[in-house]
Amino acid sequence: VDLLDIPLELPYLEMIRLIAFRNHNLRICAVNLVRRCSTAIPNEGDMKASAPPSLEGDLNDTAIDEVEMLKENILAAALPHVPEVGFTTEALSRGANERGLSGMAHGLFSRGPAELVDFFYDDCRYRLGDAKLVQPAMRTRDALAVLVQARLTMLLPVLPHWPAALALMAHPANVPTATRNMGELVDEIWFLAGDRSIDFNWYTKRALLAGVYGATELYLLQDTSAQREDTWKFLRRRIDDAITAG
Repeated sequence: VDLLDIPLELPYLEMIRLIAFRNHNLRICAVNLVRRCSTAIPNEGDMKASAPPSLEGDLNDTAIDEVEMLKENILAAALPHVPEVGFTTEALSRGANERGLSGMAHGLFSRGPAELVDFFYDDCRYRLGDAKLVQPAMRTRDALAVLVQARLTMLLPVLPHWPAALALMAHPANVPTATRNMGELVDEIWFLAGDRSIDFNWYTKRALLAGVYGATELYLLQDTSAQREDTWKFLRRRIDDAITAG
């Protein structure tokens, strides 16, 4: 920030606003400065005794957005390290280092490595949607089998670490997001398979598929067959059962 460009006759808090919005990196500092000014600045003339609510609100919103973007960047950089070190603080630290930050930046994540697991779910869901695996002539059960198999295949690079990830998401503090992750996953799979139901079947289909996915995922963890063929046969049987039941 070039302080020589800022008119000295501006009220003090307006100067803070101008500095902060010229440089995104200073916005978080500006929030704290505004708060200190609210008690340190005398109440006379243009020197307001408290920060304008709109200023502090705007700065807070912007600061939160930037922190979230920073966290997303760290998570994206951390994900390639998961096959080596798992869903751990070490992976988050490596991701922070790749973004030019201290490894201690993992402290930004209040839920720790669980947020990396959440990011992995989101990343896999986006990749599944972009893969365009379903052909127009496919039967529903075939489309479901292709989509679930493709999604489970995404686990293979991190499979040795996946039991620890599941245990992490079973912690009471992480159960709400674990439930949301599964709900979004099965909803995406049904949508990609062509389901557009808006009646009570919407819930039934997703509950059945969540059971199929969960059971097949556990089977995959212990499968030692070539190319995981036993898992994919198991998946086909579970989908047939679910379609019959649904």
